Amino acid sequence: MKKYTLLAAFGMSLALGANNASADCGEVTITEMDWASSAVVTAVSKFLMEQGYGCEVTTVPSSTTPAITSVAETGTPDIVTELWVNSAPAYPGLRDEGKVAPLADVLSDGGQEGWWIPAYLAEEHPELTTLEGVLANPQLVGGRFHNCPDGWGCRTINDNLIRAIDLEANGLEVFNHGSGETLATSIAAAHTDREPWFGYYWAPTSVLGKYPMVMVDMGEFNAEIHNCNTNQDCAEPGVSP
Repeated sequence: MKKYTLLAAFGMSLALGANNASADCGEVTITEMDWASSAVVTAVSKFLMEQGYGCEVTTVPSSTTPAITSVAETGTPDIVTELWVNSAPAYPGLRDEGKVAPLADVLSDGGQEGWWIPAYLAEEHPELTTLEGVLANPQLVGGRFHNCPDGWGCRTINDNLIRAIDLEANGLEVFNHGSGETLATSIAAAHTDREPWFGYYWAPTSVLGKYPMVMVDMGEFNAEIHNCNTNQDCAEPGVSP
């Protein structure tokens, strides 16, 4: 997980598209991603550009995959907020071609993403802190995996991991959340009733700050496997955090 965390730590940044704002600013388009931390970055950036530089800012509702696709194909929007580039395989090529450039680290201390269970569940059943333990005891995590919404970079990785592990054959229903809000709500509801929960989330977030969670150990990081898992067309997905 350490190497994966470092990828996330170096990867979360603001990315500037091809059509950079001119010195007098003018019109600027900026993504409004569908998760809370990016929404904060968008709101602050919009305020500063409008109030400090007189820009005419238009926010564009988006998420990781459609945002990076739009930048690659059209050079817009001008600014993409909080792009987790370890989940965006197109980013390195766009950067090397000079089509995008990092502006700043959104989270200076980095971040983590992975598969989690509630801390109370880990205390009751320590075997669930590994992927092998979860697969051997699907009923103890509620028989369900809570997946990312469509369009998030983590969705592609998770879908490939799900295929490689064959979660459903191991007794785990895959529940694809429609939004970040319902994903967060499912964690809150599980904690309220001390029910089992197993699924994807990331940190630092207010959700994991409020609700103690334990990351499930998925084994050694493998760059080749991870890079394949970031692609929707990965022919042979494997297991790597």
